[in-house]
Amino acid sequence: MKRIISFILALVFAAAVLPASSAASTTTHGYVWGDATDDGKFTISDVLLIRKHIAGIAEDKDICFLAADVTEDKLLTLSDVLAIRKALIGIEDTPENNSDGAYRVGEIKIGGRNISRYTIVYPGDIDLAGVYMPAMEHAVFELQDYIRRACGVALNIATSTNAPEGYTIQYKFDVDDKYGLGMEGFVFDLNDDGDFIVTCGSQRAPLYATYTFLEDLVGYRFLPADIVYLYGNTLVDIPDGYYDVKTPGFEYRGINQAGTSYRDGKNGTAYDGFEKLRVNALDGGGIAKDWNGGGLGTLYIHAHSMAYQMFGYENCYSPEANDFTSEYHTKQPCMTKEETYEKILDFNYKLIDERNRGGQRYGYHYTQISCSTNDNTNYCTCVDCKTIYEYEKSVAGAVIRLANRVAEKMTQDYPELDIYTIAYAGGNVAPRYTRPHEKVCVCFCTTGCNNHSLRNTYECDEAGGNQRMKAPVYYGGESENYNNSKDMAYLDSWLGVTDNIYFWYYCSNYNYFMAPAANLFNFYDDIKYLKERGLIGIYAEGSSEPCHYSFEYLRNYLISRMLWDPLMTEEEYEGYMDEFLMIYYGDGWEYIKQYIFMSNYASDINGCWTNNHDAIFDIYNEEYFRDNYAEMARLFDLAWEAAKTEEQKFRVASASVHAHFMGLAATYERDYVNGDAASRAEYARRYEDLRSFYEQNAYDKDTNPMGIKGTVFGKFGTANFEAFPSESDPVVNPLAWIFEEDPDFNGHAGSWEFPFGKKGS
Repeated sequence: MKRIISFILALVFAAAVLPASSAASTTTHGYVWGDATDDGKFTISDVLLIRKHIAGIAEDKDICFLAADVTEDKLLTLSDVLAIRKALIGIEDTPENNSDGAYRVGEIKIGGRNISRYTIVYPGDIDLAGVYMPAMEHAVFELQDYIRRACGVALNIATSTNAPEGYTIQYKFDVDDKYGLGMEGFVFDLNDDGDFIVTCGSQRAPLYATYTFLEDLVGYRFLPADIVYLYGNTLVDIPDGYYDVKTPGFEYRGINQAGTSYRDGKNGTAYDGFEKLRVNALDGGGIAKDWNGGGLGTLYIHAHSMAYQMFGYENCYSPEANDFTSEYHTKQPCMTKEETYEKILDFNYKLIDERNRGGQRYGYHYTQISCSTNDNTNYCTCVDCKTIYEYEKSVAGAVIRLANRVAEKMTQDYPELDIYTIAYAGGNVAPRYTRPHEKVCVCFCTTGCNNHSLRNTYECDEAGGNQRMKAPVYYGGESENYNNSKDMAYLDSWLGVTDNIYFWYYCSNYNYFMAPAANLFNFYDDIKYLKERGLIGIYAEGSSEPCHYSFEYLRNYLISRMLWDPLMTEEEYEGYMDEFLMIYYGDGWEYIKQYIFMSNYASDINGCWTNNHDAIFDIYNEEYFRDNYAEMARLFDLAWEAAKTEEQKFRVASASVHAHFMGLAATYERDYVNGDAASRAEYARRYEDLRSFYEQNAYDKDTNPMGIKGTVFGKFGTANFEAFPSESDPVVNPLAWIFEEDPDFNGHAGSWEFPFGKKGS
């Protein structure tokens, strides 16, 4: 031992001849870098103490381990000593806080205590945690990682069976159901002893607690597509007595949009962003993992499953099963035929067996199987089916009877499963007599107006409804113009027969991506209203491709916020919109918000319109775009100039393309065909800029930085760039990019057809 001490003292003496603390004391980790003695600076005394610790003659309590571990390898070695000595003589600078964005938070405190004094503790009893342990472990390591990214403190992690003495951020399960937190709720409690207790429900609760802690208390924001932002702050201090209880506003929270949900259920790939946005619904068959706490939803296609089920389990992935022109997709199966019932059962039993053999557990990784009608109104016209339609005054009578039979059989073997079906395409009205089985979940698919509020149905009444579209109603009265008054009456009929209701919310325009639905301000009141009506879930259908061009990521963010907290104030909602725009587009975000206001007004003045059915200038007022296009273009130019990074500039340019597309379409006759030399030249310049941007960033399917694959403009096909410029003129109406044969066409996608049956009562 004496030889070791002598060796240490010799090294310390050698260091002592060096200038004392020639480098500034810099707080980078919530404590002073290299300050092993915890006296507010690093000096030769810190070198001595670290060497004593390495030699085993200094106790752990005497040293500030995290400050001393300057190499951040969770060990104290001669490498730490060397790094500090270099800093003392100026050979190597100490890391500067925020200099490279690595540590945007100077210091994090809990009740006035530096967070470096805390250990993260989670349950050590595997029997207690059960199948929830992977999600719990992922949650605590996520907390450790994001705290380290924020301020540099790498907190230790321990289980409750080997936790050290001292302050803790302690995760535990609400095993006695004291708080009634379910699968996803949690409680934050900074108790009198200084411990921060995180009490969790079960499956996903630890993850949601972690991301809420990071957002509400540290300053992180998690945006779709795994975009992470951290607000800079010199000091974050969680106050003494901090207490909060969080539970989700909806049981089922689904968004079929890029960067948010499980996008590819067929090969089992999960997409990042799912748990950070607290979205829990499996997107039509996405396979949940142990570490993300499972999810709610179906094993396969949730909306229109019957077509695939009729092909049989062995063929459901075949090209034939995915041929949407086939008879199975263009017609409904007979709901009363025994073969239909048997094929649905066979399909789901085999699928469950496959997933069970692959380690997927029902009730955890998935909660539902689907028994849902196809995407058409060609219902069976056999005597048995038509008799039920007439008796029930709704085709949904036959659909629900079939779903009930499936539920009665399958829940005998899998009692935790729900059977998912849809009220859709003529089945919007609830059956008069048949009631859904308690395990049958009905997702009501709206067919009303996408411009007006679901709550304020008088808006549609005053506008006369969508006079271009007729709502598909069998046996429930004469078909009427699409409008929310009728739609909410249909919803009322379902709420009168079951409380197991979801809502299918259409929030994007698939037919014309270049005319995105102007509904960003609708989400707030619509989702709040559906919560007030007692619905337990919402599925928001948007574009499933990653896309910058039509505010899809902004839609995702706002909807996910509302699904978690539908009782937020309108000011809070608009605040979330503002912060997304600021993070995503940079310093010019307010110009883009002004454009959102303008485009929203341009659709409001057009009365009732319906996503996926109405044409571009039925959704947006052509005259308004004609009169205001120059100002809209100026707003995007200003936003682009204000953006500081190339990525932000690209996002601004991408967001502008639909404004330019509609603006150029609206002004083509005035500014180009009938314009003077100056207006024609300016029009041609903007036209070529837009066309060039498309070709470089959207049309090339191999690069696709805008994420537009194939259907550049929606269901009506890709842009036909090869046809332009024409021999006669290099500039055409941009509508010709969609409708090559008839550039002036501004028609409609069409209405549902009624192949049989009476529409009266």
